Amino acid sequence: MAVADADHDVARRVAKRWHIPSTFDSPDGLLESSEIDAVAVLVPPQFIARLAAKAVESGKHVFCEKPIAFTPAVNEMLIDAARRNKRKIQVAYQKRYDAGVQYAK
Repeated sequence: MAVADADHDVARRVAKRWHIPSTFDSPDGLLESSEIDAVAVLVPPQFIARLAAKAVESGKHVFCEKPIAFTPAVNEMLIDAARRNKRKIQVAYQKRYDAGVQYAK
């Protein structure tokens, strides 16, 4: 388990708080680690697709929030990258069981 953040002080504080043994000051270091099997991409939406693609190309499974991409072409590129690398990408939808969403269904 590890935490990566461009602000390494933030990564260290989060790691200390949650007893996470490793920190990185960039996503690249985390993605290069052979000890990491999966990543949660927790960045602003405009950066998700690029990091998710790098992660699956690095052999990692990916969990992220929506939107994963802003165009069908980028979505297809990510699906192809995941299939090619035999990795999974899961996109969260936190409101699936929200009362308003259930009412609308």
